[in-house]
Amino acid sequence: MLSQFFKSVFRNLWRNKLNSIINLLGLAIGIASSFLILSHVHDEISYDKSYPKAKRIYRVINETHYGDQVRNWAPTAPVLAGEMQAYFPEIELATHLRQAGSMTMKYQPEEGDPKIFKEDWGFFTDSAGINIFGLEIIHGNKTNALKNVNSVIIAHSFAQKYFGNENPIGKTMLLQSEFPVNITGVYKDLPHNTHLKIDFLVTFETFKNFIFEMGYEDLYYAKTWAGVYTYILLDENNQKDQVESKMLDFQMEYYQLDISREEMQQQNRFSLQALTDIHLHSNLEQEIRKNSNVIYIIVFTISAIFILLIAGVNFVNLTTSQSLKRMKEVGIRKVNPHCRE
Repeated sequence: MLSQFFKSVFRNLWRNKLNSIINLLGLAIGIASSFLILSHVHDEISYDKSYPKAKRIYRVINETHYGDQVRNWAPTAPVLAGEMQAYFPEIELATHLRQAGSMTMKYQPEEGDPKIFKEDWGFFTDSAGINIFGLEIIHGNKTNALKNVNSVIIAHSFAQKYFGNENPIGKTMLLQSEFPVNITGVYKDLPHNTHLKIDFLVTFETFKNFIFEMGYEDLYYAKTWAGVYTYILLDENNQKDQVESKMLDFQMEYYQLDISREEMQQQNRFSLQALTDIHLHSNLEQEIRKNSNVIYIIVFTISAIFILLIAGVNFVNLTTSQSLKRMKEVGIRKVNPHCRE
C-alpha cells in the first residue's frame, strides 16, 4: 500500500513537471532565504558573548550636559579606571583602551626586504585588559606580557603576516617605522562578532610616555578628557545596581568640584553599559567602530517569518489547485483501493 502511494506521488509530479518544479522551488527558496536571514540575526545577537567573562564586563560611559545640549560619550578619562577600582570594592579589575589609530608597522628581518603594512586596529592597554577580556595567549608569558614599557602582544593572524611560521617572541617591530616595541606575546585572534577588533596591543605606559613627551601631561590627568575607553570587570556577584547607586558619591569625590550633588547630577553622569549591549544598543559619540541597531534585527526577523509564511501559503495554494485534477483518481481509489494505474 505504501509503495503504491509513493508511486502515485512520483507519477503525479512527473505528469505536472512545470507546476511541481515551481511549487517545490518556491518553497525551497522561501525556506533558504528565511534561514539565511535568521543566521545573520543569530550572528548579530551573539556579538561580544564569546568572552569568558562577558556577563560581568561593562564599559563606563559618560553623559555630559552643556547648557541645553546633552552629549553621550563612549570614551572617558585615562585616570578613571584606577580611580573607580580604588573606590568600588565590587570592581574586580579595571582597564582602559586607547585606539592607536592608523599607523605603519615595520619589521626588518635579518635577511630580505622589510615588511611594512598600514595597521588600523592597534590599541594601548595594560595587563588587566588581557585578564578582563580573557585573551588566550598562545606564545609568551601572560603575566608579564604587557608589564614593561614598549612591549606589544600581537594576534596570531598578525604574527603570520609579518613572521610567517617563525616564533616572533623577543623580536622588535617599529611603530610608525621609528618607535621600537618588543614582542612579548601572541594571542588567539578574537572572533569576528565583537565590537573590538584588535590586531595588536601595546602597553599603556607607552601611550602615557607619548603624551608626556608631546607636553600633554595636564591633558592626561584631566578628569574631563574623553581620551580612552574604560572597561571594568565586576566580581562574581555582578552588583551592577549597587555600583551605579554609589556612582554620584564617586563623582563628587572624583571631580572634587564646589557644587551640590544636584548640580553634579545635572552636569555629568557616569553609567555602566553591558559589554553585550554595545553592538546593538549603543550609538554614542566616538564609538570604537560603527555599531548596528536592534531595529534592524527586529525588521530582519519579521521579514524572515513573513517570507516563510508566504512560501508556505503559496505552496498550499498551488497544491490545492492541482488537487481538483485528481478528484477522479481519488474517487476510484476509494471505491477500489487495490486498483493500479
